[in-house]
Amino acid sequence: MLGNLAAPPAGVSVATRFERDGVQVAVVGASDPNALDETRPLDQWYRSLAESVAKAAEGADLVVLLADTGSATARWLAGTLPRVDLVLGARGQDFWPTLIAVDTPHGAPVPLCLPGSHASGFFHLSCRSTQSGWQIHADFQRNDVTPDAAAAEHQTRFDALRAPYAGWLDRPLGSAPGWLWRRDSVGGSWDGLIAAALSANSDATRALLPGLRHDTLLAPGETITRDHLWRLSGGHPARVVDLAPDPDALKRLLERALDSSLGLPLILNDSRDLPRLSATHWMLDYGAAAGERAHLDALPGGITWRSFSARPQAGGEPLWQRLERYLNDHGGTPPAPTPPSVEARYVEGHPGWHPQARLSV
Repeated sequence: MLGNLAAPPAGVSVATRFERDGVQVAVVGASDPNALDETRPLDQWYRSLAESVAKAAEGADLVVLLADTGSATARWLAGTLPRVDLVLGARGQDFWPTLIAVDTPHGAPVPLCLPGSHASGFFHLSCRSTQSGWQIHADFQRNDVTPDAAAAEHQTRFDALRAPYAGWLDRPLGSAPGWLWRRDSVGGSWDGLIAAALSANSDATRALLPGLRHDTLLAPGETITRDHLWRLSGGHPARVVDLAPDPDALKRLLERALDSSLGLPLILNDSRDLPRLSATHWMLDYGAAAGERAHLDALPGGITWRSFSARPQAGGEPLWQRLERYLNDHGGTPPAPTPPSVEARYVEGHPGWHPQARLSV
């Protein structure tokens, strides 16, 4: 169900229709405009989606858009597409426990749901028709509370699908040398572990990692399994690749990431955090203009930057295999990793802007 594919494959429809309590509901899917296989210009991508939404809205009382596009694109669609009553975001890493009302030029605000990326819970949506339009309410329920019957049914189904692969996924590979986490805009200890595995203690090799948040939080001494390693790349068979950007290209990469993360609206425009650089000092200047926020220290020549990529043309070793080999080389317990970091410069002269500042009385 994708409303803006250039040529939908067999079995994929433009929209799905169903009836709930006498209400005719139309659900349209939006594909990622930045997908590797998306070749159309953005305006053509949008026109195709707008036509599908308009067609689906004919005879429908409620139109829902499933935007598998990342957070900022989903927000843009909510404020741009006419005849949409509710937007459910996906692919983004942003989580917000309530609906976000997005202003539109053609009527009432459209509610946007950003569910995050860690499956920490689920939303129960209630839609009520009124004279002024749809009143939509979202109730978020965490997974760590007592599940209801519907959640238990989904878990049972998930367990059955996973069962044939459970032995392979749950194979113990080692133990966490410290807290392993990955929930920060500049990286976490999982990123430090990946960087150590990719650089192999070579001064001439450094890690340049994408800003992903996929992880499982592990306490010191907890068992590391293959499932944990697969999750670090979002379940994709990401492959190790070598890059050779010059310092100017590396700075441009950082500036693009900063413009995406710090520009308006303040959400992750491409659904990623900042790139993670190992063994490299750089500074983020919040008060600088766009394109001038990143300051990178001088780099020695001959550096190979190692990363991982989910692109089909990437032909290196799968990341999970590299990590498994690294754990095995250290007897299952590697050295405690050092998370990537960045020095942040905040607005000077105003202590309230700096998180480490303290007001004195």
